[in-house]
Amino acid sequence: MKTLPSLLIASLFATLTFAVWAWLNRPTLEPPWPARIRGFAFSPFRANEDPTHLQMPTDAEIDSDLALLEGKVNAVRTYSVDNTLADIPELAERHDLNVALGAWIDAHRDNNELQLRTAVALANTHINVVRVIIGNEVLFRGELPIEQLEAYLDRARAAIEQPVGTAETWHTWIEHPELAQHVDFIGVHLLPYWEGVPVDAAVSYSLAQVKRLQQLFPHKPI
Repeated sequence: MKTLPSLLIASLFATLTFAVWAWLNRPTLEPPWPARIRGFAFSPFRANEDPTHLQMPTDAEIDSDLALLEGKVNAVRTYSVDNTLADIPELAERHDLNVALGAWIDAHRDNNELQLRTAVALANTHINVVRVIIGNEVLFRGELPIEQLEAYLDRARAAIEQPVGTAETWHTWIEHPELAQHVDFIGVHLLPYWEGVPVDAAVSYSLAQVKRLQQLFPHKPI
């Protein structure tokens, strides 16, 4: 009869041990995934395609990628209007997608002119182009003096009705606050990984930089 209490005690201990283990290892409840995402950066290159070697995706490849996003995404952001990339606004219209259209700006002035003219023409042709981004980290890369980038921005703003901006790292905006006078919105890149910020601090770090920019540019959307 002495074995019964022993079995009960052992069973109770096992139950408590399992309960503690289950509590410590309970699954984390993530917020529900949104039915529709606001936007994605869109660079439709595939294996063996390289814009630096003029190996561009076909319209069919771009269209198939956009079809995957239809109904799930509001907009795509592009980085260039080279070659078939200039067809993205038209192809995106078929899938009810808006486009934040990017013009690639670098040290090659002739290509910059082509990018600018093409972006302006597309913005004036396609209603789904909702904003235009002239340049991507141009100042951060040291490709052009700020005055030249400002001139491109001013020309684009004068030529189209959509908001015009450029995209730079958060600290570039702080280093060059005068750039904000030439844009309709602040396009900011937050890259905590590349700044050596630990993953558990990345979100709070990024939000802190956004707050700094909001304080510096209170009248510009970010």
